Amino acid sequence: MKLNQYLVLLTITGLLTLGVVIFIYVGSRDLVDENLLPEPPVTDGVVAPGHPVLIDARSADEYAAGHIEGAILIPYAQAGDLIEAEVPDKRTQIYVYCSRGWRSEMAQKAMRAKGYPNVENLGGMEAAADTLKKEIIRD
Repeated sequence: MKLNQYLVLLTITGLLTLGVVIFIYVGSRDLVDENLLPEPPVTDGVVAPGHPVLIDARSADEYAAGHIEGAILIPYAQAGDLIEAEVPDKRTQIYVYCSRGWRSEMAQKAMRAKGYPNVENLGGMEAAADTLKKEIIRD
């Protein structure tokens, strides 16, 4: 009986370890290495269909003081109104950030309400820049 219990415990421990290793591997994948956020081509101020987009949900003054390279300014309070003009393809992968994460969450909700299912909140600007391996441009 003791041997069976030991084998069950060993099996469970092995499966848990494997799960942790897989979780760490998947979580460590880099968005840039996978080319998920290349610079999107823009024509007449509109992002070309099928390219991921990075949106800064802060104010115009905050954006002017510094933003992540390649980000489009759409203040969170106007996200629902402006998103269709900036990103007409609702299947586009959209990454959004602000200074701490609250405004980007509100922008994410507004864009999803407009039918954009692929909106990811990256939180604050510093964390988003680290995640995307992008430079913050400061004026």
